[in-house]
Amino acid sequence: MKQKITPEELLEKEKLIRQNRKKTTKEHYRYHIKYPKFLMLILSFVAAYFLFEYLNIFGLNEFISSLGYFGIILAGMLFSYGFTAAPAIALFLIIADGQNFFVSILMGAVGATIGDYFIFSLIKTGFEDELRRFEHEKIVREIDREIPLKIRHYLFLIFAELMIVSPLPNEIGISMLAMDHHMTKKKFIALSFILSAIGIGIILLIGRAI
Repeated sequence: MKQKITPEELLEKEKLIRQNRKKTTKEHYRYHIKYPKFLMLILSFVAAYFLFEYLNIFGLNEFISSLGYFGIILAGMLFSYGFTAAPAIALFLIIADGQNFFVSILMGAVGATIGDYFIFSLIKTGFEDELRRFEHEKIVREIDREIPLKIRHYLFLIFAELMIVSPLPNEIGISMLAMDHHMTKKKFIALSFILSAIGIGIILLIGRAI
């Protein structure tokens, strides 16, 4: 005959199961990377930076500088990534020195928009699960609770736009815009082009003034 389990023993057993489950969950989060796709994206940018620096040994900068307006487009694409923004600014100043000022801005903005759109599309389509997960983080929920929706939306957009205009890592601003459910690809392309043109125009103006 099977031994009967008393209610006290059953409660004790359930308590042990809950404790083990909690311990397993803690261990899982300790060793589990919450945002593996974003981590891989950052690592790929770091790898691209070192590759760019390595290729500079073989005269990559000089080669891009010799391409005229096409070189400005390539510099614009490099301007989109935080790790290659500084070399891109140097290329802008070198190449644009002998080119039409306004055409240089437009060509640079085209290149930057191509680079930005690549990041935006990648995050918008391939990172949807991690974006949704990030929206439930404690700090995000606290911001949602403390700041009214309308104000939060405008602050969010202003900060993202400043990141894209400036030489600071565009990836942060683009990721923020990708989280905006109302931001379509067409809207993003137009916004990215305008912001990139402003940022590159300021850089070229400063370069001419120095």
